[in-house]
Amino acid sequence: MAELKKPNWLMRCWSYLWNPSARWPLVVLIVVGAVIGVAASGMFAVTMHMTGTDEFCSGCHQVDIVPEWKQSVHYVNPAGLRAGCGDCHDPSDPIRLVLRKFQGLDELWNQILGTLATPEKFEANRLRMAQLEWTRMRADHSQNCQNCHSLQQMTDPANASLSTMHRTAIANGQACIDCHKGVAHTAPSTTALSRDGPTSLSFNVDHSAAATAEMPTIATIDHQ
Repeated sequence: MAELKKPNWLMRCWSYLWNPSARWPLVVLIVVGAVIGVAASGMFAVTMHMTGTDEFCSGCHQVDIVPEWKQSVHYVNPAGLRAGCGDCHDPSDPIRLVLRKFQGLDELWNQILGTLATPEKFEANRLRMAQLEWTRMRADHSQNCQNCHSLQQMTDPANASLSTMHRTAIANGQACIDCHKGVAHTAPSTTALSRDGPTSLSFNVDHSAAATAEMPTIATIDHQ
């Protein structure tokens, strides 16, 4: 008697797709999988949102960052608008957002280790943390800033040079963070490297709520 040929792997896969279980009909498995997928997607979206709320971030930064933020024009201003933690620190691009959340695990680990446990430790790490954010904001051309601010629309009758400065920034491919450091948090004084070479950064702009900031202000950059 001739030996029966076993079905090849492609036929076995096809058969399994149409008959994955002898106990459950295919339609039941599809519905259950869809429900699980929708639930998982919802939980993921909620997690992404909740970990960017002011309440969540304040859980670790109530003492160091929150007081600075509440004194800034991003918290109190004549327009009554408020930029929260996620508005500035969570990328709008979904892939960048997920990567940013994974980076947050390192920040959480440093909180557990007590890396920022005292004001002295926080100040010792302020430059390092600021540079990480500056790099991230340059990478996407300060998209978080542009979600609220349009460089093309920035004009002020009392300051004719304002529009010119921003048109020049656009032409030079500059990002908002190249000029506007220390907007919502105290910026570290440092000598950094710009794209054109050594740059002395002096953060002498008052971005506090007390200054009201009726017109946008620019940090001074002196090329040496």
